[in-house]
Amino acid sequence: MPSIHKTAIIEDGATIKKGAKIDAYAFVSSKAVVEEGVHVMQGASVCNKTKVGQNTRIFPYAMVGTMPQDLKYQPIIFKGLFFIAEFNKNLNESSFVVPEKSHSNMLGKEKSKVNRFGELIKLENPEFEKIFSVYGTSEQEARYILTPMMMEAMVAVYKKFGFAMRFSFIGSKVYCAIPMKKDMFEPNIKRGVKCSDIEEFYMILNLIETIITEMNLNTRIWTKI
Repeated sequence: MPSIHKTAIIEDGATIKKGAKIDAYAFVSSKAVVEEGVHVMQGASVCNKTKVGQNTRIFPYAMVGTMPQDLKYQPIIFKGLFFIAEFNKNLNESSFVVPEKSHSNMLGKEKSKVNRFGELIKLENPEFEKIFSVYGTSEQEARYILTPMMMEAMVAVYKKFGFAMRFSFIGSKVYCAIPMKKDMFEPNIKRGVKCSDIEEFYMILNLIETIITEMNLNTRIWTKI
């Protein structure tokens, strides 16, 4: 059994393994894991999703699992390709395109709190519907934006590279986020540039061009009044 002082604050859901010792006024968050033999000393804090390995000591009033105290530290908010394109007309409503699996569970049902994006909108492209979910405050406006050509371009890039792309159509702008694990503008100097790297860039630029071109082609719809 772990030894936990009566003044320690242990949030519901925290995992404290046998043999661990939590001293007075220490704090362990709900998602933290404290393994066997760990000693969290007086006033120390184990925050967020931190996992403390076996036989570790956390000294008095130390904090683990938070941002570094160095003011030069800049947390990574997003890693990948992000761009903003201007519309020819202000949209009155908002539309969002997100990866299907990120907003549905294993049974294919929508997760809770998804309605902050608006209502789920079903479109006529079955392949697109398997990959993406569309939410918005106006079905009519979402259909104006997501033309067959644009949906096909999104599907083509996903099938080629598996990008979990996200799009937001708000006001007079479209925001596109394509998360990637690697640094886009820092090539591997150990191996040089491969044809696959150029292909990947071409497909991404082709997607961006398709979105912009598609908006300009629909001049009757998007002409600024």
